[in-house]
Amino acid sequence: MGLKAVTVARRVFGQRLLSAYLIGSLAHEGFVAAVSDVDIALILAGADPGDAARVHRVSRLVLEQDRSVLASRLSIFWSTAEGLRSRRPDGRLPAIDWLDLIDSGKHVYGTALPVDTPRPHAGQLVEDTAEFAVSKWRHDPAWDRHLLDAAGLVREGRRAASKAALFPVRFLYTLTTGLAGGTHDAVAWYSTQARVTSRDLVAAAYDWRIRGFSDTSTAVRLLQEQLVPLYREFESSYRQQLLEQGLTDLADELTATIARLDRPVLTQSDS
Repeated sequence: MGLKAVTVARRVFGQRLLSAYLIGSLAHEGFVAAVSDVDIALILAGADPGDAARVHRVSRLVLEQDRSVLASRLSIFWSTAEGLRSRRPDGRLPAIDWLDLIDSGKHVYGTALPVDTPRPHAGQLVEDTAEFAVSKWRHDPAWDRHLLDAAGLVREGRRAASKAALFPVRFLYTLTTGLAGGTHDAVAWYSTQARVTSRDLVAAAYDWRIRGFSDTSTAVRLLQEQLVPLYREFESSYRQQLLEQGLTDLADELTATIARLDRPVLTQSDS
């Protein structure tokens, strides 16, 4: 699917498409068809106001050609080569995906990026990740109720439940190590940490991601007991770094956002 999307992008962008990469689980050899997104990164020559519309067209054409679930999970990141060189990626390339592109991207088309292409610095990773999390939840009035409904997450399936648990783990891993890594890297790192809140949930969520549920009642219990503490761990760690960078407003917004989880966790009978 990633290569199919690159082929379509070549038609849409023509000579402005300088190179294309597979990123995310496609690059880390951790792709699981039942749960993974299909992430690609496009490097363009020069910015154009119509690029967002062109990226949307690529996604639409891929869906028209392939009605599979994987096609619906295509996520396209992009920047100009100039933006990357100047440490100001334009288009859509959050810092963690920029880092993943540079460190682990699988080059599949065009001229590869120079080996000295800049990586985001630690401060950019912290600020961008916190802003991403806050913006993801800011306009979704139901996200907290969704996370608190453990039985509902399990009914949605392994993709919803594992993503809910592993989302903060990936960001905690990057905060501590400065690496993007794959899901398996983040889970392995978390399992070795002495002072963590949700070790059993994280290990189980990775197993759900790979194999599916073996016991749904245990899955519900782990989500009920350990998911909110995991998000609080994420908030506490990022808040400390944001304050050290002088980003008090963003730190407070992150704290207020995670505080929306401070309500009773739904039980199976509630949901």
